[in-house]
Amino acid sequence: RRGARRAPALVVSAGDGEGPRVAVEGAGDEPYLLARSDPRLAVVVAGDRHRGGLHALEQLGAVDLFVLDDGFSHVALHRDLDLLAFPWHDPLGGGRLLPTGRLREPLAAAAAADAAVLTSAPLGEGEAQERGLEERLAAPLRHVGVQIPTFTSGLRVELATDPGDSPNSRDPGDPLDREPGGGFVLVTGVAAGGRVRASAEALGLEIHEHLEFADHHAYPAASLRRIVAACRRRRSPVLTTDKDAVKLAEPLRSRGLAVHRLTSRATPSRQLLEWLDRRVAQIEAAPG
Repeated sequence: RRGARRAPALVVSAGDGEGPRVAVEGAGDEPYLLARSDPRLAVVVAGDRHRGGLHALEQLGAVDLFVLDDGFSHVALHRDLDLLAFPWHDPLGGGRLLPTGRLREPLAAAAAADAAVLTSAPLGEGEAQERGLEERLAAPLRHVGVQIPTFTSGLRVELATDPGDSPNSRDPGDPLDREPGGGFVLVTGVAAGGRVRASAEALGLEIHEHLEFADHHAYPAASLRRIVAACRRRRSPVLTTDKDAVKLAEPLRSRGLAVHRLTSRATPSRQLLEWLDRRVAQIEAAPG
């Protein structure tokens, strides 16, 4: 679930080092995770981005930079810089607009952006490979008359176990509380659960069963019972994503299960970071 409806906006974190000030049920999984991952960030959720920005200024005081998720579609809101993200696995979204495809706007609309980024790209083999990946995005954009810079950003996925995720009240020999390496029940409530499984297996992790729920799944009691039953049947602990863990870790711990997480981190290319530094400096130096 994306979080409860609120008006005009909700301050999930004030950026004061304290982290989230509301529960995940009210904040939504992604804002809550962002606020918890870096408590120096102020996180505000609002359907109307203009009103949300005004609310942030009223509640938080001076703000140096607003970063909007899905801000490109808010045509009534002035933005200084627009970055369009295209996923490496399917950058053209099936080549069609919603609902028959996955594009939110015609590809030619990208001409209004400052740059396009191919995300989750398999980086690591030098600049020649990066240029080849960029061309995977630049070529179709040129085909519809769009001439904007294109860049790449990779994705680093790792296994991380929170120190408190495993209950201490059980026999340490319980197979549901063992160290990772013996196999897992993978639980995902994200848009692309299949890619999460592929990432886990690329790390050498054995997936005994994959329970795949809809994106932003709230994990009511029936879902938790299904997860517990699968873990006991497979005699395996849970493996899940950061986004799902903020909703799952506590209720599953209370039911006697260990929870392990796959953490993911974007790794922008050097060219993207250098270009972004230059553009931000230009914006800051512009009059008015």
